[in-house]
Amino acid sequence: MLKKIELLEDLPPTYQVFQGGMGAGISACTPDVDNSLPVVVGLEGGIGTTSTVALDQIVSARTGEHHNQEEAVFREVRDIKDRCGVVAVNIMRAVDGDFVSSVYGAIGAEADLIFCGAGLPLSLPTIAKEAAIKYFGTRKFRTKLVPIISSGRAARIVIRKWEKQRYSPPALDAEGPKCGGHIGWRFKDITATFLDDYDLFKVLLPEVIDAAGDIPVFAAGGIYTQQDVRLALSLGARAVVLGTRFAATTESGGNATFKQVYFDTEEEDIVVGCRNFASAGLLPFRFSLRSPLAQKHLDQILHPEGEHTTCTCCGLAACVDTMFDKELSRCPEGYLARGNGCPGMGNADYAAWVTMGTNGYRVTEEVSAREVMRELIDS
Repeated sequence: MLKKIELLEDLPPTYQVFQGGMGAGISACTPDVDNSLPVVVGLEGGIGTTSTVALDQIVSARTGEHHNQEEAVFREVRDIKDRCGVVAVNIMRAVDGDFVSSVYGAIGAEADLIFCGAGLPLSLPTIAKEAAIKYFGTRKFRTKLVPIISSGRAARIVIRKWEKQRYSPPALDAEGPKCGGHIGWRFKDITATFLDDYDLFKVLLPEVIDAAGDIPVFAAGGIYTQQDVRLALSLGARAVVLGTRFAATTESGGNATFKQVYFDTEEEDIVVGCRNFASAGLLPFRFSLRSPLAQKHLDQILHPEGEHTTCTCCGLAACVDTMFDKELSRCPEGYLARGNGCPGMGNADYAAWVTMGTNGYRVTEEVSAREVMRELIDS
């Protein structure tokens, strides 16, 4: 059985398990906040993570009060911490329109950690210090800033850039190629041998640990069982991060159609989209071909060399008003109309775009996040 430890300085003792941040609304507080995914994971001794994607709309819908993005992130963090005492926040660097305001809200509410990926967050410490001045009148803040990286080279770049801002990362999150959603590689890197070339356990984790020196490293991307957890820890990871395993749990914010896509997905259905079916950040993105939007454009996805007109705006599994007006104008399908299928809104009949890691096909039924946590930590 895993034992609770202090993962990083000033964090409360927890198991070495993070539930990954999943947008839009999959890992956010649901209307039943006490039984929301990050709250339950926290109460079970892990650390839950909420995603900031579309939180302004999700929190506004949940509370019945209007919140801008900064206010929504602040409210979300406080609501989770009030119930379980600890919370991490996942912020996408690629979403320029919400990046800074999300950091401000998380710093102001004193989130325990910020995971930041979908692009290297080279300016994150400076933005966090500016947020601290606003909220606390000082450049000091208690939130741990953790970059999500996918190579030793990226680790060295972030460490060097952050140290110039007088901030040393307290941890690095090494995210392997089997993760869902955004993957930290270029389209040209994604070849037939991609998963082996950058294998989390054999290649990426040892490489990042070497580049990190004394900085703790978390492992993510393809971890599914307790055996995977123990392997990562035995290789030197300080903790693990799991998203796919929690995505279709009872406490997840995904609606019934979103979860059914998980249950119906076969291994061969899980793909990385071509450039025409990338994310809103125009980055490589892994999803299920069983997603309603993917089914509608299946021939275009499988045969990207043909002539077609598709949008790149729908890759975030969110179908609420986009953070980018320019992206909204690209969307011929209307999937970005308010409330039109967003898993986190809880009032839609379908979810257009469903992301998952390569292990997504192993999720065949809805179980509680409590069951998942107990399986991961028990011997």
